[in-house]
Amino acid sequence: MTHSLKKKEKQGLIPIIAPVREKEAPLYAQLHENIKQYIQDNALKSGDRMPSEKELILQLGLSRMTVRLATQGLASEGLITRIRGKGTYVAEPKSKDHLRGTQSLEMRFNSQGTRITNLLLNHSLAYTASVYTNALNLPLSSQVYKVRRLKKIGDSVLGVETRLLMPEMKGIFTEDELNRESLVDLLGKNPKTRIGRISYWVSCSIAMELEVELLEISPESQILIQHGIFYNSQNRPIMTGRIVYPADKMEIHYEVNSQHEEE
Repeated sequence: MTHSLKKKEKQGLIPIIAPVREKEAPLYAQLHENIKQYIQDNALKSGDRMPSEKELILQLGLSRMTVRLATQGLASEGLITRIRGKGTYVAEPKSKDHLRGTQSLEMRFNSQGTRITNLLLNHSLAYTASVYTNALNLPLSSQVYKVRRLKKIGDSVLGVETRLLMPEMKGIFTEDELNRESLVDLLGKNPKTRIGRISYWVSCSIAMELEVELLEISPESQILIQHGIFYNSQNRPIMTGRIVYPADKMEIHYEVNSQHEEE
Protein backbone atom coordinates (compact mmCIF):
# COMPACT_ATOMS: atom_id res chain seq x y z
CA MET A 1 0.00 0.00 0.00
CA THR A 2 1.37 3.42 -0.92
CA HIS A 3 2.39 6.05 1.60
CA SER A 4 -0.44 8.40 0.57
CA LEU A 5 -3.09 5.72 1.02
CA LYS A 6 -1.64 4.79 4.42
CA LYS A 7 -1.90 8.45 5.34
CA LYS A 8 -5.54 8.49 4.23
CA GLU A 9 -6.32 5.46 6.40
CA LYS A 10 -4.67 7.15 9.38
CA GLN A 11 -7.03 10.06 8.77
CA GLY A 12 -9.91 7.61 9.25
CA LEU A 13 -11.10 7.36 5.64
CA ILE A 14 -13.06 4.28 4.64
CA PRO A 15 -10.97 2.52 1.93
CA ILE A 16 -12.13 1.71 -1.59
CA ILE A 17 -13.56 -1.80 -1.81
CA ALA A 18 -11.78 -4.05 -4.29
CA PRO A 19 -13.90 -5.48 -7.14
CA VAL A 20 -14.81 -9.17 -6.89
CA ARG A 21 -13.82 -11.26 -9.90
CA GLU A 22 -16.58 -13.80 -9.29
CA LYS A 23 -19.32 -11.20 -9.80
CA GLU A 24 -21.10 -10.96 -13.14
CA ALA A 25 -20.44 -7.23 -13.53
CA PRO A 26 -17.11 -6.29 -15.19
CA LEU A 27 -14.30 -5.28 -12.83
CA TYR A 28 -14.15 -1.72 -14.18
CA ALA A 29 -17.91 -1.28 -13.64
CA GLN A 30 -17.60 -2.55 -10.05
CA LEU A 31 -14.65 -0.23 -9.41
CA HIS A 32 -16.59 2.69 -10.89
CA GLU A 33 -19.40 2.16 -8.37
CA ASN A 34 -17.00 1.42 -5.49
CA ILE A 35 -15.18 4.73 -6.03
CA LYS A 36 -18.51 6.58 -6.08
CA GLN A 37 -19.34 4.87 -2.79
CA TYR A 38 -15.90 5.85 -1.42
CA ILE A 39 -16.61 9.52 -2.18
CA GLN A 40 -20.03 9.27 -0.53
CA ASP A 41 -18.93 7.27 2.53
CA ASN A 42 -16.12 9.70 3.30
CA ALA A 43 -18.21 12.80 2.53
CA LEU A 44 -15.49 14.05 0.19
CA LYS A 45 -15.95 17.52 -1.25
CA SER A 46 -14.81 19.20 -4.46
CA GLY A 47 -11.06 19.72 -4.39
CA ASP A 48 -10.37 16.73 -2.09
CA ARG A 49 -7.59 14.55 -3.42
CA MET A 50 -8.41 11.08 -4.73
CA PRO A 51 -6.07 8.07 -5.09
CA SER A 52 -4.24 8.16 -8.41
CA GLU A 53 -4.58 5.42 -11.04
CA LYS A 54 -1.16 4.10 -10.01
CA GLU A 55 -2.20 3.95 -6.36
CA LEU A 56 -5.41 2.10 -7.25
CA ILE A 57 -3.48 -0.43 -9.35
CA LEU A 58 -1.08 -1.15 -6.47
CA GLN A 59 -3.71 -1.12 -3.73
CA LEU A 60 -6.35 -3.25 -5.48
CA GLY A 61 -4.19 -5.46 -7.70
CA LEU A 62 -6.01 -4.43 -10.88
CA SER A 63 -4.80 -3.87 -14.41
CA ARG A 64 -4.14 -0.38 -15.74
CA MET A 65 -6.93 -0.84 -18.32
CA THR A 66 -9.51 -1.72 -15.64
CA VAL A 67 -8.60 1.31 -13.53
CA ARG A 68 -8.45 3.60 -16.58
CA LEU A 69 -11.94 2.58 -17.74
CA ALA A 70 -13.38 3.20 -14.28
CA THR A 71 -11.77 6.62 -13.83
CA GLN A 72 -12.62 7.72 -17.37
CA GLY A 73 -16.26 6.93 -16.64
CA LEU A 74 -16.16 8.91 -13.41
CA ALA A 75 -14.52 11.85 -15.17
CA SER A 76 -17.14 11.85 -17.93
CA GLU A 77 -19.86 11.95 -15.26
CA GLY A 78 -18.18 14.99 -13.74
CA LEU A 79 -17.43 13.26 -10.43
CA ILE A 80 -13.64 13.49 -10.58
CA THR A 81 -11.16 15.65 -12.43
CA ARG A 82 -7.56 14.90 -13.34
CA ILE A 83 -5.01 17.70 -13.36
CA ARG A 84 -1.82 16.87 -15.23
CA GLY A 85 1.20 16.89 -12.93
CA LYS A 86 -0.92 17.31 -9.79
CA GLY A 87 -3.27 14.36 -9.37
CA THR A 88 -6.92 13.32 -9.27
CA TYR A 89 -9.50 15.29 -7.30
CA VAL A 90 -13.20 15.30 -6.54
CA ALA A 91 -14.72 17.60 -9.16
CA GLU A 92 -16.94 20.59 -8.55
CA PRO A 93 -20.62 19.74 -9.13
CA LYS A 94 -21.72 20.50 -12.69
CA SER A 95 -24.05 23.40 -13.30
CA LYS A 96 -27.33 22.26 -14.88
CA ASP A 97 -29.28 24.29 -17.41
CA HIS A 98 -32.86 23.09 -17.80
CA LEU A 99 -34.15 24.54 -21.08
CA ARG A 100 -37.82 25.46 -20.79
CA GLY A 101 -39.80 27.66 -23.15
CA THR A 102 -38.33 31.11 -23.72
CA GLN A 103 -36.95 31.73 -20.23
CA SER A 104 -33.55 33.42 -20.05
CA LEU A 105 -30.52 31.56 -18.69
CA GLU A 106 -30.54 33.90 -15.70
CA MET A 107 -34.18 33.12 -14.92
CA ARG A 108 -33.64 29.37 -15.30
CA PHE A 109 -30.74 29.41 -12.84
CA ASN A 110 -32.57 31.73 -10.44
CA SER A 111 -35.31 29.08 -10.22
CA GLN A 112 -32.59 26.71 -8.93
CA GLY A 113 -31.42 29.24 -6.36
CA THR A 114 -28.30 30.26 -8.29
CA ARG A 115 -27.61 33.85 -9.36
CA ILE A 116 -25.85 34.48 -12.66
CA THR A 117 -24.15 37.81 -13.32
CA ASN A 118 -22.97 39.30 -16.62
CA LEU A 119 -19.69 41.01 -17.43
CA LEU A 120 -19.72 42.89 -20.73
CA LEU A 121 -16.52 42.39 -22.73
CA ASN A 122 -17.38 44.28 -25.90
CA HIS A 123 -20.25 45.26 -28.19
CA SER A 124 -20.16 46.75 -31.68
CA LEU A 125 -21.33 46.44 -35.26
CA ALA A 126 -19.31 43.72 -36.97
CA TYR A 127 -19.16 41.46 -40.00
CA THR A 128 -19.63 37.81 -39.15
CA ALA A 129 -19.80 34.28 -40.57
CA SER A 130 -22.50 33.34 -43.07
CA VAL A 131 -24.05 30.88 -40.61
CA TYR A 132 -25.13 33.86 -38.49
CA THR A 133 -26.26 36.21 -41.27
CA ASN A 134 -28.26 33.30 -42.73
CA ALA A 135 -29.85 32.66 -39.33
CA LEU A 136 -30.98 36.30 -39.22
CA ASN A 137 -32.12 36.27 -42.88
CA LEU A 138 -29.58 38.97 -43.74
CA PRO A 139 -27.38 39.32 -46.84
CA LEU A 140 -23.90 37.86 -46.41
CA SER A 141 -22.28 41.32 -46.56
CA SER A 142 -24.44 42.68 -43.72
CA GLN A 143 -23.12 43.82 -40.39
CA VAL A 144 -24.70 42.58 -37.17
CA TYR A 145 -24.76 43.96 -33.65
CA LYS A 146 -22.31 41.72 -31.76
CA VAL A 147 -22.37 41.44 -27.96
CA ARG A 148 -19.84 39.34 -26.03
CA ARG A 149 -20.16 38.78 -22.27
CA LEU A 150 -18.96 36.49 -19.52
CA LYS A 151 -21.58 34.57 -17.56
CA LYS A 152 -20.44 34.20 -13.96
CA ILE A 153 -21.54 32.47 -10.76
CA GLY A 154 -19.84 34.34 -7.95
CA ASP A 155 -16.20 34.74 -8.95
CA SER A 156 -16.22 31.70 -11.27
CA VAL A 157 -16.72 31.95 -15.03
CA LEU A 158 -19.63 29.78 -16.15
CA GLY A 159 -19.49 30.53 -19.86
CA VAL A 160 -18.74 32.96 -22.67
CA GLU A 161 -21.80 34.38 -24.44
CA THR A 162 -21.57 35.74 -27.99
CA ARG A 163 -24.81 37.10 -29.43
CA LEU A 164 -25.48 38.55 -32.88
CA LEU A 165 -28.51 40.81 -33.17
CA MET A 166 -30.12 42.77 -35.97
CA PRO A 167 -27.91 45.80 -36.71
CA GLU A 168 -30.63 48.33 -35.88
CA MET A 169 -30.56 47.15 -32.27
CA LYS A 170 -27.20 48.80 -31.61
CA GLY A 171 -27.75 51.67 -29.19
CA ILE A 172 -31.02 50.32 -27.77
CA PHE A 173 -29.33 48.99 -24.61
CA THR A 174 -27.01 50.86 -22.28
CA GLU A 175 -23.75 49.28 -21.11
CA ASP A 176 -25.19 49.23 -17.61
CA GLU A 177 -28.13 47.16 -18.85
CA LEU A 178 -25.79 44.83 -20.75
CA ASN A 179 -23.79 44.27 -17.56
CA ARG A 180 -26.91 43.70 -15.49
CA GLU A 181 -29.61 41.87 -17.46
CA SER A 182 -30.05 38.98 -19.87
CA LEU A 183 -30.56 39.87 -23.52
CA VAL A 184 -33.75 37.81 -23.58
CA ASP A 185 -35.16 39.90 -20.73
CA LEU A 186 -33.97 43.17 -22.30
CA LEU A 187 -35.61 42.26 -25.61
CA GLY A 188 -38.77 41.34 -23.75
CA LYS A 189 -39.31 44.95 -22.64
CA ASN A 190 -40.43 45.84 -26.17
CA PRO A 191 -43.46 43.96 -27.61
CA LYS A 192 -41.86 44.04 -31.08
CA THR A 193 -38.71 42.25 -29.88
CA ARG A 194 -40.19 40.02 -27.18
CA ILE A 195 -39.00 36.45 -27.73
CA GLY A 196 -41.76 34.11 -28.90
CA ARG A 197 -39.72 31.07 -29.88
CA ILE A 198 -36.15 29.76 -29.52
CA SER A 199 -34.41 27.07 -31.55
CA TYR A 200 -31.52 25.48 -29.61
CA TRP A 201 -28.89 22.93 -30.59
CA VAL A 202 -25.72 21.75 -28.87
CA SER A 203 -22.29 20.73 -30.15
CA CYS A 204 -18.91 19.82 -28.66
CA SER A 205 -15.47 21.01 -29.65
CA ILE A 206 -11.93 21.68 -28.43
CA ALA A 207 -11.34 25.10 -26.87
CA MET A 208 -9.62 27.70 -29.02
CA GLU A 209 -7.08 30.16 -27.65
CA LEU A 210 -9.63 32.89 -26.80
CA GLU A 211 -11.93 30.41 -25.07
CA VAL A 212 -9.03 28.98 -23.05
CA GLU A 213 -8.22 32.49 -21.84
CA LEU A 214 -11.76 33.63 -21.07
CA LEU A 215 -12.95 30.36 -19.50
CA GLU A 216 -9.69 29.94 -17.57
CA ILE A 217 -9.28 26.34 -18.73
CA SER A 218 -6.38 24.21 -19.96
CA PRO A 219 -5.42 24.25 -23.66
CA GLU A 220 -7.32 21.68 -25.74
CA SER A 221 -10.00 21.29 -23.07
CA GLN A 222 -13.38 20.10 -24.30
CA ILE A 223 -16.14 22.69 -24.54
CA LEU A 224 -19.92 22.46 -24.78
CA ILE A 225 -21.49 24.94 -27.20
CA GLN A 226 -25.15 25.91 -26.88
CA HIS A 227 -26.31 27.52 -30.13
CA GLY A 228 -29.57 29.40 -30.48
CA ILE A 229 -31.79 31.37 -32.84
CA PHE A 230 -34.29 33.66 -31.14
CA TYR A 231 -37.54 34.69 -32.87
CA ASN A 232 -39.97 37.46 -31.97
CA SER A 233 -43.73 36.97 -31.71
CA GLN A 234 -44.03 37.47 -35.50
CA ASN A 235 -41.63 34.53 -35.97
CA ARG A 236 -38.89 36.81 -37.30
CA PRO A 237 -35.32 35.92 -36.22
CA ILE A 238 -33.86 38.82 -34.24
CA MET A 239 -30.91 37.24 -32.39
CA THR A 240 -28.58 34.29 -32.79
CA GLY A 241 -25.22 33.18 -31.39
CA ARG A 242 -23.91 30.83 -28.75
CA ILE A 243 -22.75 30.29 -25.20
CA VAL A 244 -19.56 28.26 -24.67
CA TYR A 245 -19.14 26.25 -21.45
CA PRO A 246 -16.33 24.03 -20.13
CA ALA A 247 -17.66 20.54 -20.88
CA ASP A 248 -16.76 19.23 -17.42
CA LYS A 249 -18.72 21.96 -15.63
CA MET A 250 -22.08 22.09 -17.41
CA GLU A 251 -25.00 19.82 -18.24
CA ILE A 252 -27.80 20.92 -20.56
CA HIS A 253 -31.21 19.32 -20.05
CA TYR A 254 -34.04 19.53 -22.57
CA GLU A 255 -37.66 19.21 -21.54
CA VAL A 256 -40.09 18.03 -24.21
CA ASN A 257 -43.84 17.83 -23.68
CA SER A 258 -45.90 15.75 -26.08
CA GLN A 259 -49.13 17.25 -27.31
CA HIS A 260 -51.79 14.94 -28.72
CA GLU A 261 -54.10 16.37 -31.33
CA GLU A 262 -57.77 15.58 -30.89
CA GLU A 263 -59.13 13.33 -33.60
